[in-house]
Amino acid sequence: MSSMYLCHDKISMWYCSTICLSDHNYPNNTISRLISLIIISLDNSIFNFNQAYFKQTKGTPMGSPLSSPLSEIVMRHIDKHIVEQYHIDILSWHRYHDDIFAIVKTSSLDNIFSTLNNLYQDIRFTVEIETNNTLAFLDILITKIDNRYTTGVYYKPSFFPSYIHFSSYCPLSHKINTVKTLTKRIFTHCTTEISKQQETNTILSHLLSLGYPKNFILRHFHNPLQTAVNHIYSLKCNNCSSLYIGETGRHIKDRIDEHIRNIRNNDPGSLIAQHISNTGHTFNTIEPRNLMAKNKEKGSVIWWSDDDLRYSWSG
Repeated sequence: MSSMYLCHDKISMWYCSTICLSDHNYPNNTISRLISLIIISLDNSIFNFNQAYFKQTKGTPMGSPLSSPLSEIVMRHIDKHIVEQYHIDILSWHRYHDDIFAIVKTSSLDNIFSTLNNLYQDIRFTVEIETNNTLAFLDILITKIDNRYTTGVYYKPSFFPSYIHFSSYCPLSHKINTVKTLTKRIFTHCTTEISKQQETNTILSHLLSLGYPKNFILRHFHNPLQTAVNHIYSLKCNNCSSLYIGETGRHIKDRIDEHIRNIRNNDPGSLIAQHISNTGHTFNTIEPRNLMAKNKEKGSVIWWSDDDLRYSWSG
């Protein structure tokens, strides 16, 4: 959809807002008052430009907190109308603001597209069709392989890694978050090991070119195992077949740190500490195995190689 906030006209926003409020069983007098307030906001959008005042006559009010919810109400009305009318032909319909990802029958594509562009006079949609079984949606590249869908990170052809340079005069926390934010997409966007490895190498190349030290990248590499909660995990003895299985409702990193303190203090209430004390063995607390997590995130163990940043999956 092109220019979502500019193309909504007052009639479409008034009409869709009325339907939305009616669906929630508000009293008629409440609906009338709310609609009156919306109309007042739409009719009195004044802005200043180049030392002159203008009255906005089209689109959602600039700078108004109403703009986003009004646009969302109109878009939800469009979603509902299209999905109900073409429920047989639409296999999947997902929208994020004004971007829609849909799986529809090829024979119905033109009809659906025409209906979308004829619902409201000023609302116009554009369409992108998959090419070579791939389609970009937001920053995700969706690929169809044997009737299965895999995803990875999508970069526009004009993309340039203009992130914060490591030598820039910015707070260190900003640089840490740059690493964490970029590497988190490996786990949220990529569904195959190949795409995860490719994205890992891409991020590594970008950050190294911006002066980020290898150890800094490794230290702040996003690790779902450390941020997720509600885990059942295991720790393996390095010298025998003994295995400790534990459960925690906290971040697993906090629980592992607690195990390490118990070992250091030879805590008599810790089975791991007592095993180490009695046998002289050591436990692998660096690579806890994630057996189950309620949030479905798999843990990862990351180590450094001179050639690239590698990872292995656990859980």
